[in-house]
Amino acid sequence: MRRTYLSCFLLLVFLVQLPENAAGAKCYACSYLFAGHDGTFGYSCVNDTSNFETTSQIECELPRKCIIKAVYDRNVQRLLSMDKGCQVPQGETGCDAPDGIRPVCYYNCDTDLCNSIDGNLAFEYMPVSWNAAPTASSGLYVTLMMAVLSAYTSV
Repeated sequence: MRRTYLSCFLLLVFLVQLPENAAGAKCYACSYLFAGHDGTFGYSCVNDTSNFETTSQIECELPRKCIIKAVYDRNVQRLLSMDKGCQVPQGETGCDAPDGIRPVCYYNCDTDLCNSIDGNLAFEYMPVSWNAAPTASSGLYVTLMMAVLSAYTSV
């Protein structure tokens, strides 16, 4: 019996001395929603989180983790919304198949400010089987064509 009390006491002392981040992490929190004619308003939350004017840092207690959730239109031609924050993960880090109505990509992490990475997750975490070539209606196609035209006209 005495040994049980001693074991409990030592466990309690150990838990009290755990580092602060063992209980969770500090996370960035901000949101982006495609709006307007070009969707650029608030995009800094996606790709420049630490400098975005409405970004906050929040404490994230376990079992919650720092997250990024990115929602796309069909065939992943446009980022429709993106949230960074703290929650119980809804899925593993990765993306849905791109041919769904609203494919979603998730990123979960548990170290301080680890969700500062670019929130446009599709090209990093989309399933390997997604090898669709850009179409004339995709943003990637337009970007590539602009680069080619720019290079051609500067020669």
